[in-house]
Amino acid sequence: MMRLARRLGISAQVADTTGKQVDGMVAAGLHAATVLHVEQVEYVDSEYDEDSHMLSGRDSEAGCSTPSARSVGASSLAPSTVSWSARLSSASSVESRIIPLHTPTSASLEFWEQHQDDRVLFNVGLVSQDSESQSPVPINALDLAANSEWFRCLVKHLPVLCGTDLGSVMVPCSVSRSILEQGIVRAIYGSTVELDSGNVEAVYRAADAMQVQSIVDACEQYLFETATQPGADSSVVLAVFDLAVDLHRASFTEKLACHFAAAAQRDVAHAGQLLRHMLRSTCFCNSGEAPA
Repeated sequence: MMRLARRLGISAQVADTTGKQVDGMVAAGLHAATVLHVEQVEYVDSEYDEDSHMLSGRDSEAGCSTPSARSVGASSLAPSTVSWSARLSSASSVESRIIPLHTPTSASLEFWEQHQDDRVLFNVGLVSQDSESQSPVPINALDLAANSEWFRCLVKHLPVLCGTDLGSVMVPCSVSRSILEQGIVRAIYGSTVELDSGNVEAVYRAADAMQVQSIVDACEQYLFETATQPGADSSVVLAVFDLAVDLHRASFTEKLACHFAAAAQRDVAHAGQLLRHMLRSTCFCNSGEAPA
């Protein structure tokens, strides 16, 4: 029972001071965390519409578009479209940052900017539910496959990978065209991503849905700094944590919990309250509720 407590660095004194709730949450959390790491959702193959040149994924049961859970790092196919409500506001005081990425591509950002209208070189167009009325964002299929686990699962349905216009691919997350261009395609070709409090959530959700790990890592780095900066507002901390829970980012939620478990030993009144919220979450409690 105390393995999770030791992993988070929760002391017996902190558990007592926070109303003796932590030990009970740890007991339920240990089981839930184990389940979370092994849980997987299986998807059937994507459907390819020959007329519209549109690819979309669907859940294995009755075409359901939204999974109940997705394990971190699993190479399962993402749902066709996921709508979401913003958890973060732009009120955070963390400044914008340009974060370097490891994104292997066949072309530079400058080359992409000059030749993006060439449908032989950049033969896939990314669209989302929020940007269907706008022009697709072009990218080379091989470059997308090299950086996106989600697209690699779709690639086997495409007739060829280069030398032809493959049409549009619907990304499995509702985001604007500017997020697809600036936060995904330009980030891949430029090997950097610029994040600020106004765009980080949308970029994070899109990168997670498309399983572009380098951009996901950059977003989590920025969000961790946002949540752990001195004087960070509790609402911002909990919004970051709940966002990670929404996306089933088990390693990131555990990293946040570890940080605030250590902080609770110095400041039980503030950090202890945040820790209690985290240990009540679905990451650590099967039912999503704190034990009585």
